[in-house]
Amino acid sequence: MAVCKVSIVVDHAASDDPIFTVELRTPWGTLDVMAQVTLEGRSLRLDGMHIGGDASKRWGAAALRDVAQGVVEELDVDEIQLVGGVRTTGAHPGREPRPRRLRRAPQPQATAGRPPRHGGGGPPPDP
Repeated sequence: MAVCKVSIVVDHAASDDPIFTVELRTPWGTLDVMAQVTLEGRSLRLDGMHIGGDASKRWGAAALRDVAQGVVEELDVDEIQLVGGVRTTGAHPGREPRPRRLRRAPQPQATAGRPPRHGGGGPPPDP
């Protein structure tokens, strides 16, 4: 699994503790995220999470997992618990998504005499 380099920029004007609005800047584009944030030990919990951003981008599950791994690395936590907000638009408005737990990806073990393999990840395809 590729880990995406992520910069997290807090929108202070649109945030009021414990609800934060942030921009996740990635090599593939930006995502806007709003959620009630709780940090307990090495676990980040995002309740009522909403995601927005560039409507011309189609991120897909794999790219979003790569971005989440980048957030795990950037914040140095072991997991992110995601509890999405009730859908207001798109497919099935009014539906509450199931909670998800994303754990830190295991670190690759060193292999004697072989270069590391790079795989997966990459930018989402353009529409």
